[in-house]
Order: sequence, then structure tokens, then C-alpha cells
Amino acid sequence: MDLLQECAAGFERLLPYQYHIVAGRKGKTLEFTISFDRADFHHLAGLHKLTDNIRFLTGRRANIMQEILSGKLTFAQTQQSVFFQQMEPRLKPLVHLEEFLAKRTGNDTQVCRTFFPKAEKD
Repeated sequence: MDLLQECAAGFERLLPYQYHIVAGRKGKTLEFTISFDRADFHHLAGLHKLTDNIRFLTGRRANIMQEILSGKLTFAQTQQSVFFQQMEPRLKPLVHLEEFLAKRTGNDTQVCRTFFPKAEKD
């Protein structure tokens, strides 16, 4: 299983789950829900950056994830793109998304961390 397929498989395992978040500070609360959809994987993995690959650029997002899971689309194909260096930094942390969202051992605290490398932009 290549890195791209590992990322897709981990994301696939999250599809049945939702995380309802309630955050509060100084008497104000913010509530939101994190849910997962196959179509979202495309952007999280940075595949939208591969503008020189017509399949990644124009394919239905949910179908692309399925093709990655089945081995029809591969990490090697992403490496052929001249834009590979723009998307590749997202994959190493994305493969650990399940771990970032999982319970910490022996604690009811949920964890969530960003998985984009720190850059000059917000």
C-alpha cells in the first residue's frame, strides 16, 4: 500500500463518524461538527494542486478516492506532476489523521491538530 492509498484508507475509516465540538471562552460558546465525506479527501490530500494531471483535476472527487483505494490511482502518479512538491507535505500528516482525532489513552480528552506545514500564510 503506497502513502496515498494509506491516507485514503485512514480517511475511509473516519466516514461513519462525526465530531461535535463545543468550545467556550468568557461565557460565549461556539459549536460545530466535523464530518467526513469521500469528496473532501481530494482537497485534504492536496490533489487539487496537481493541475497538470487531468484525472486528478477533473474527476469526481469521491470517485478519485475510490480509485486510490482500489490502486488505480497511485502515489507514483502524483510524483509525476511538476506540482508534486506543493501537495506532498500534506500526505505525511494526513496519514495520521485518525490518530490526531482519537482519544488520548486513559483520558476523555479528544485531540485535533492541524496537519498542514507552517508556512508564511494563515
